Amino acid sequence: MPEKLCLVVDVLGFQQIMRNVPEETRIKRLEDWMWLAAKPRALGLESQLVSDTLFAIAEPDEDGLAQLAELSTTLLEQGLNRNLPLRGAIAQGQVEWASQSLWGPAIVDAYTLGQMTDWLGVACAPSVTAFPPELYEHQLVAYPTPLKSGDIRINTNVRWTIPNATELGRLTTGGFLTKPAEVLGWSWHRKLENTSDFRSYLQVLAAAGQSPQQFLGDVGPHLVALFVEWAIEEVGDKWRLQFEKWYREGAS
Repeated sequence: MPEKLCLVVDVLGFQQIMRNVPEETRIKRLEDWMWLAAKPRALGLESQLVSDTLFAIAEPDEDGLAQLAELSTTLLEQGLNRNLPLRGAIAQGQVEWASQSLWGPAIVDAYTLGQMTDWLGVACAPSVTAFPPELYEHQLVAYPTPLKSGDIRINTNVRWTIPNATELGRLTTGGFLTKPAEVLGWSWHRKLENTSDFRSYLQVLAAAGQSPQQFLGDVGPHLVALFVEWAIEEVGDKWRLQFEKWYREGAS
């Protein structure tokens, strides 16, 4: 079997959408997903769609990884805008790819890691080996991928523009992902919280001017620094000393 890079993503809550959506609107929701699932071909990538899971492959080199990272960003951002939250992973290895079937270790690795993640996002499996520094400038970042269980490990993940917590909540409950007045469970809350934490980390990383290839660690002090910077801009230097005083007292 030839070696490839493989991206596997699936729609979180697809069964809920199909259960909640009225019959007259079901075709429209399916068309939204079909439209999104056609994105790989716009980048010249081979892909297959199986129900709520999309598979795409690329060559196992730097260009191939850049293509799959770009595709992942597009799928995450445009999918969320259509109330189709996604999770997934990229893996490298042997793939057997036919017109109506696909199999191989890379597909299994990507699917397994994607199912283990506990957020909206795309992670790279350890099998991915080509990480050129320039990809970290705009497409990749080192960060401990949130998992449902297991060890906490620094991993390479795809960067994407994540909305604030309020907008994230709106986009992940609309489009018949939930019913009116439905109470959400802790499992869904953790996914959104983990996604928002990743957003905060990306903001801290940008403000700190640090390399995305190196994980900053605890971002608490960095967030405080950002808050003080905001305070200076918004309410002036008079309040800066007060904010710093409160922080010192809280830390002592």
